[in-house]
Amino acid sequence: MNLVTDLKIEVARKSRRATIGDVNRAANSGSLALDMNRPVYDIRGSYKDYGCGRTTAAVEEKRNCTLFIYPKSQGICFQNSFSDWFCLLTGSPKMISGQAPPQ
Repeated sequence: MNLVTDLKIEVARKSRRATIGDVNRAANSGSLALDMNRPVYDIRGSYKDYGCGRTTAAVEEKRNCTLFIYPKSQGICFQNSFSDWFCLLTGSPKMISGQAPPQ
C-alpha cells in the first residue's frame, strides 16, 4: 500500500504547447493520451511516498514501511481527449527503510 503525504506543488503561471517528450511521458505513465490541442503546464514540488507491506517475522511490527522523500520533483499537468486533467510529478528520491507508517 502506498500513501503520499506532504505534497507541495507549484504550477507555472503560463501554459505552453505540448511537445513529443510530453506525449511520451504521458503515454509511459499509463494515462490516456495527452491532447496536443490543449495547453500543458509545467509543475515542480516535493512530497513523501510511504510504501508499506505486511509485517512478517523478518519485518518488525510498526516498522514495515519504506519512505521515499522527493525533495525536488518536476513534471507536467495536461488534459486528455476527454478533458480529464492529469499531473505527473517525478524526481530522484531519498529512500529510508524500516519506517513506521505515518500517523
